[in-house]
Amino acid sequence: MPYPLPAYVVPVVLIAARAGGLLSFLPVFGSNAVSWRVKAGLTMALTAVLAPGHLTPLPGVGPITALGMVVSELALGLATGLLLYFVFEGMELAGQVIGFQLGFSLANLIDPTSPVNTPVMSVFHRLIAILIFLQLDVHHWVLRALASSFTLVPLGGFTANWIVTHGVLTLGNMMWVVGVQIAAPVLVATFLTDWAMGFLSKASPQFPVLFVGMSIKSLLGFALLAATVVYWPRYLEGYFGRAISAAVGMMGSAH
Repeated sequence: MPYPLPAYVVPVVLIAARAGGLLSFLPVFGSNAVSWRVKAGLTMALTAVLAPGHLTPLPGVGPITALGMVVSELALGLATGLLLYFVFEGMELAGQVIGFQLGFSLANLIDPTSPVNTPVMSVFHRLIAILIFLQLDVHHWVLRALASSFTLVPLGGFTANWIVTHGVLTLGNMMWVVGVQIAAPVLVATFLTDWAMGFLSKASPQFPVLFVGMSIKSLLGFALLAATVVYWPRYLEGYFGRAISAAVGMMGSAH
């Protein structure tokens, strides 16, 4: 029989696993621009803050059982962070679509939050989403949800059942909804511009539609982008709230 671990060691490790899993996918703090040392320090700080209020002794837990509990806590944290990550992926999708329509599909930058080349408009949309994320104090919402998660799901009590899996996959469509709603004004404007340029080319074949049309699309697209960016906080606030509400609901059905 495996030697049981000390009663207070397992709960501390489980709290750290849940917080560390959340930070792995949490927007801003879970990006590759944040070093692993900073992430480890944040995980230890969250564990130190949460442990006094949620430290329940678990005597008689062996190493094998403790390992399974750690994996379940990591899965809970990762699923919660993933729901918020979908919103940022939707913003990047909108940036890719808008960049293609405005002629920036070949202009790539090194995204500081990922190790790959990313279209310039996607980087712009992600950075704006980060600013909105911090300005709305969504990270505080996440911390409050993490603290309340220990009441909804006791330590080691998370089970990745079909309800949880279906909920995460269903919320994945939020990425497409965010991308379409953010990119819709520019898409409609550029489509109408192409449609008008097509009629103009038929009416006047000598008119340089190729050169003039691209300039008009770019100017109109940037004008609409500047006009609609003020509405992004309202949209993203709703999606961030929906993601956190879905995470809380997922916790309620996972034990």
